[in-house]
Amino acid sequence: MRLETYDFNSMGCELAGQASRGKNWPVVYLIHNQQEMYVGETNSFQNRFRQHLDNPERASLTTISFIDDEEFNKSAILDIEQGLIRLCGADGKFVLQNKNAGQSGMHNYFQREKYEKKIPEIWEELSKAKLTSHAYDELVNSNLFKYSPYTTPTEEQNDICYSVMKQILESLQNGKSGTSIVYGSAGTGKTIVAINLVYTLTNILLMNVDDDIDESDKWQKLIKEWKMYVHASGLPKIAFVVPMQSLNATLSDVFYDVGGKQMQEIVISPYRIAKEKYDIVIVDESHRLKKRKSLAGGFEFKMFDECCESLGLDPKTSNQLEWIVQQSRHRVLFYDPSQSIKPADINPAEYNNVIQGTFIQRNTLLSQMRCLGGSDYIDYIKSIFNLENIPKKVFGDYDIKVFDDVDQMVQAIKAKDREIGLCRNLAGYAWKWVTKGQAAQQIVAGNLFDIVIGSYRYYWNTTDKNWILSPNAVNEIGCVHTSQGYDLNIVGLIFGNEIDWDERRNCFIINEKEFYDTKVKMDSPACQIQQHIINAYKVMITRGIKGCYMYACNPGMQKFLKKWF
Repeated sequence: MRLETYDFNSMGCELAGQASRGKNWPVVYLIHNQQEMYVGETNSFQNRFRQHLDNPERASLTTISFIDDEEFNKSAILDIEQGLIRLCGADGKFVLQNKNAGQSGMHNYFQREKYEKKIPEIWEELSKAKLTSHAYDELVNSNLFKYSPYTTPTEEQNDICYSVMKQILESLQNGKSGTSIVYGSAGTGKTIVAINLVYTLTNILLMNVDDDIDESDKWQKLIKEWKMYVHASGLPKIAFVVPMQSLNATLSDVFYDVGGKQMQEIVISPYRIAKEKYDIVIVDESHRLKKRKSLAGGFEFKMFDECCESLGLDPKTSNQLEWIVQQSRHRVLFYDPSQSIKPADINPAEYNNVIQGTFIQRNTLLSQMRCLGGSDYIDYIKSIFNLENIPKKVFGDYDIKVFDDVDQMVQAIKAKDREIGLCRNLAGYAWKWVTKGQAAQQIVAGNLFDIVIGSYRYYWNTTDKNWILSPNAVNEIGCVHTSQGYDLNIVGLIFGNEIDWDERRNCFIINEKEFYDTKVKMDSPACQIQQHIINAYKVMITRGIKGCYMYACNPGMQKFLKKWF
């Protein structure tokens, strides 16, 4: 494999045709100047080179390179092209000219794993040519890579994107109040689909559509219909609502890096929705939309009441989903009720009550994308925490361990972080946040610690915003509120003193005195407290892409974990 480089002009095109694989061979190529880049694939490099020379959108580009590899085939170059687009978008050295336009979903093909391993090698060649700014390992663990709008959807995700885009268009054309619900368990890619929708809709006029559309190409037909609608009615006003503060800040940064302040302003909190109306509102993690209960503090109660007042709604009975329905013509709700972890989260009955007067279309994501244990692992977690009587399972290369010593687990996660990056320790909310708001000098002087387990001492997360990637995160313990919505490579999870398991009765035992999430305790009956605690552990235990390490403080819970893992 090598990188062949030419001037992006007619002389370069002639020279490219003389290369051993410059004609009639599948290649991936890059065209760039000092600021911009276009990444593509073709079966005939010289012919595609000529086409780009005639394209006014490429007029400012000066250099073209193709990746010469004797093992390439059509399926491989499609995969590698999308991988490089995603990496280049996250790298940030160049502004990409590529635009998504209903691309085909990611699919399997012969020896796919072999070709995926070529991507880091190609990135190294690009680095030698000074076409990158960051190392491969650094990029793949970054938020901009994980939440990139250039991520190739799977076939299932692509079909959901298509269906929802069609549903939105029908609502806008017919003047109906429409609701698209996208159901999906943890790790099915709800956030990636949401980002893909936002990016496609905001760039709809830039999407390429062939003049002679193949009637079998449903995406090309849909994009053409959307363009006709936009030319007649104007570009729809779009908001991307992200209820969780930390994830909101992360996605806001991602959208700024992709499209500047204009794209960043699309990402809003639910409280912004009361200020203006939108044509389309896309809501990620919509199970975390709130009602007026157990809010963060007086300021949030005040904001909630002001939003209700501005919309003519009763704060006692209203919720943020009602605001969204009132302020949008069509809304897309990404929803998993099993990830509701606070009494402030609107429950399924309240959820359905709000949307029942709208035209509802339902969609479901089933395939597991985060966890290498697959959908079987997610289903297994649900079953064992529902205390079902099922056979014990193993999950191949998915790295699962139950530790007898909590510090061995904590140190194992730190070692894995040094090896592969993005490994973090999490815990249930079973210890007070003693160090909250304390300066480092105060913590040292007062010999303060948050989490005490035997002779071991640990600290809670020192930041709420983007804790996962904060500089000292690997030396701290996160909680569900700083990890929900994020991917990790391997999770180390501590089950606290608030949860135990009675083997004889096969039931969980909750000790509320050892549970310190005051907002949950204050406004929830005992049965709901137990469900919130279990939901939080299910959220955290499914954060790991490559594995999960576990330790339980209580002997019964430790026995429960060893029974199943």
